[in-house]
Order: sequence, then C-alpha cells, then structure tokens
Amino acid sequence: MAEILYTDFDHLTEGERNTANTLRDLPAEWTVICNKVLPRQGKLSREIDFIVIGENTVLAIDEKSWTGDIQGSDVIWKRANGDSERSPLNKVDMVAKELAGYIRRRALRTSGIDREFVYGCVSLTRQNKQPQIKDPRSPKFVLLYQGLVDRIRDLDAHLG
Repeated sequence: MAEILYTDFDHLTEGERNTANTLRDLPAEWTVICNKVLPRQGKLSREIDFIVIGENTVLAIDEKSWTGDIQGSDVIWKRANGDSERSPLNKVDMVAKELAGYIRRRALRTSGIDREFVYGCVSLTRQNKQPQIKDPRSPKFVLLYQGLVDRIRDLDAHLG
C-alpha cells in the first residue's frame, strides 16, 4: 500500500478523494502527495492534485471529474454540456516541467539529470471511455479511473 500524504485533506473534491483512495493500491515503496502547492519565484503558485513518486518516474496528475463525452484538441477540450476549457494536458505538462525544475534545484541540488523524469497526466475519474482528443499525448497520458493503478505502474515501468 502506497504512502499517501495529504497537504490539505479538507479541500479535496470528491473525485480527488476517490482517486487518493485508489492510489493507495500502488506499491508500498511509492509515495503519493495530494493537493500540493508548488511555489514559483515571482509568479503565482501552482496547485498539483497528485504527485506520484514511483520507482522510476514522478507523475504530476490533474484530476477531472467531468461527466459526458469529451472531445477536443491539443488546445481546447469541449465537454458534453457545452463547456470548453484549455487542454488540461497542456496545463499539467507545464506543471510537470516546473516540478522537475523544482526537484532538480531543491532535492537533487543539481541540474545534472538530463532526461525527462516528471510527466504530466490527466485522470478522468468519471469517464468510462477514452475521450476523443486529437493530441498525440492523449492515449498515453489521459488516464481513466478504471485501471488507474495499472496504467500508472505501466507508465513508471516504460518511461523510467
């Protein structure tokens, strides 16, 4: 059972709580940090729903509890209710890059790691099928709640 660290349990959404409970099923040597705020010098901070520290990689996961069909591109995602938003993959990808820089500066005290080791993912807690997103990252980095743990373990094994 993975170690789950909550920075602010009271402000987790229902989807985030469900996801946190599911992520407990990751291996015992893994750590999951929920609802972490990443400070940024001179800029607004960024909130990360989940940071999953695996054996080989770190995943920054943005949880979405959206219902209905989702379609979109690498720029905009449109939901069945007519709402549209900027691609959460773009947001979490940027957050992953910032988190990697933060880890390099603060934890590793070096910038000597020249390979990518932090990846951004979007978890769709209330979807039963992959959304129709025209973005080459979507098949790999958009995760459904069903099979979430297996997909994360697979990403860690193949990306690390």
